[in-house]
Formats: sequence, C-alpha cells, structure tokens
Amino acid sequence: MTNLIIPIVENPASYISGITKIALNSDAKIFVGVTENLVSELNLNMPNVDVTVYEKGSNKEEILNAMKNFLPSGKVVICRRPISFEEYSQLKNSNAQITYCESQKSNRILKYLKDFWQFITKTIFGVKTFQGDTSLIAFDDDLAEVLSEAENFSFATRVDRWKGCTHEVIDGKGAPARKVQNKKYNAMLMLAIFLPLVIGAVITTCLALFVKVSIVGGLLIACLDIICLGIAFFCILMLIFSLTVGQKNYKTAKEVMIENKREDENEKG
Repeated sequence: MTNLIIPIVENPASYISGITKIALNSDAKIFVGVTENLVSELNLNMPNVDVTVYEKGSNKEEILNAMKNFLPSGKVVICRRPISFEEYSQLKNSNAQITYCESQKSNRILKYLKDFWQFITKTIFGVKTFQGDTSLIAFDDDLAEVLSEAENFSFATRVDRWKGCTHEVIDGKGAPARKVQNKKYNAMLMLAIFLPLVIGAVITTCLALFVKVSIVGGLLIACLDIICLGIAFFCILMLIFSLTVGQKNYKTAKEVMIENKREDENEKG
C-alpha cells in the first residue's frame, strides 16, 4: 500500500486533478490536510481520500507535523506541491528506500560547492541535505515506520540523516515548492551576523584611536575580533541552512471540526 500525505494551504484547485486521478486509478490511500478557509474549494468525496481540516493560518510544515499520526503501514509519499499521476507512478514503483525529484543539473564548480556544503552541514548540524527537490519525496515501508515515531516529523522529511539508505531521483514535472520560512527567525540571524561585526569593529577602532594599546592588549583585541568573526560566520551558516531547508522546528497544526463533518459524525452516532 502506498500512502500520500498532502498538506494544502493555497491554491487547492491545482491539487484536485492529480489527487482524483490517483484515487480513481490506484489503491493508494490519500490523506489531505487543508486549512479551514480552503476546505470549501475541495471536492474530494472518494472512499480512499481522507480530508482533515486545520486552523486557518497553519503552514504546510505544521500540518505535516499534525498528520504524522495518520501514517499507516506501507510506503509514504510526502507531497509539498501538487502531484501528477505520472509522478506518483514513478515514486510508487521505485525500489529505492528514499525517492525524490531530480534537481537542475550542476556544473563542476557548483557540484564541488554543494559537496563542500554537505560536509559543512554534516559536521556542524549533524545532517545532510537531499541532493534533489524534496517537494515530492517517498520513503519505503521500513523508513516510514521510523518516521511515524519521529519527534520532529517535518524536519525529518526535509533533511538526510539516514545512514546506508539507497536513493533514487525521478523526473519531476512541477516547479519545486517554496520553502516555508520564519522571517522573524531569519531576521534575528541576520542581526546576529552584523551585530558582532559592528561591535568588534567599533571596539577595535576606539581602542586604536584613543588608547595606547600594549602587546597584551593588542592580543586581547585580536581575540575579541576572532570571536566576533566566529559568531558571525556560524550565524551565516545557520542562515544559509535555514534558507535551504526551511526552519527546523514548527509547531503542530490544530485540527478543527467543520459543521458538515459534525453532522456526518452525529448521523453515524
């Protein structure tokens, strides 16, 4: 059994065609999470499509965290953008443990830079980034079972912390989904980059102009400058990582009960 997890927070009409075709032409179980302001635009009354409604303003990653509880046994496909039947077929038929879309071809220099960045992220953050577009990403049965126990489900599906797993890329038809960013968090990182640089420059300049600095004092100033540069460099890496994969931690979206669903459940009761 292949299970699709699809969070929808904008343009629901773009998802309907692919979901409908997959639902009618396969045995896939499709779990759709949608914000309450968009649910009226979805018409997915099919037995193998389960729609859950979440609070208005919830983003995709928050909805994914909430939908972790729906993971049944079998391969799971995370869809951060609309998926076509052709893409679904490729993901379903892949024998690799992790499958995602191919990214744009890189020249040799860009490839070296990406390899270096992989080394940096693995060394500093303890994870790697997937070498492709994870807007659509599939995990086989065994990995899906591990994912269902992940504390940070959203982050676990965006970074590669899997060891010894086989990967495969498919030819994606759609444009990559935009990374969900926390603008306030990124702004704080930018401030944390410039503030140490400014403090180091101001202190060094003032001491050099108004104070007779000894050799020991010069060494202390140099140490201060190195510390400020180190803090700024680390914050730069954190900002690049955040822009690449999105914010690490997101809250869990809150499920809401809509009137039609209440009436259906009352009738069943």
